[in-house]
Amino acid sequence: MHKKEGKFLSTNTVNSKESIQLGLVKTINVGVRDGHGGESKYWPLCDDRYFPSKGSKRYLDFNAWWEEVVFLTPNASLTRQDLVLQMANKDGGAHVDAKVEEKYDRFRNSWVAGSSLVGIKSGTVRGYDNIPTYPAIRQIAFELLASLQP
Repeated sequence: MHKKEGKFLSTNTVNSKESIQLGLVKTINVGVRDGHGGESKYWPLCDDRYFPSKGSKRYLDFNAWWEEVVFLTPNASLTRQDLVLQMANKDGGAHVDAKVEEKYDRFRNSWVAGSSLVGIKSGTVRGYDNIPTYPAIRQIAFELLASLQP
């Protein structure tokens, strides 16, 4: 059987009430006290230490899965295909290229300084320790492995 002919697991979550969609990752804040210390990260949904209920599970044809939008902001959207190919070919997978596709670069840079926590009492602003692209690749690998198991 040609592997593209099977069904592929999608754990992508979509909330129509939110303008920013991080379908394959969520945020965790472990040990953060009023904006200080601990970990504040984007994390793949497959890690049951933080997300015991695996959330949304659907099975799609390969093309629908590969081309499904997994990140959406007011300025950019990325599919699994966009994310995997940009990271593999230009952003450290096979090599690092100074020039990546504009929509991937816009998305990647929007998270470097654009998302943060604010301490309720102190008002301390703390950014996240990573950007969501790498944990999303981990989640895509989880989906792919689950899809290809006999």
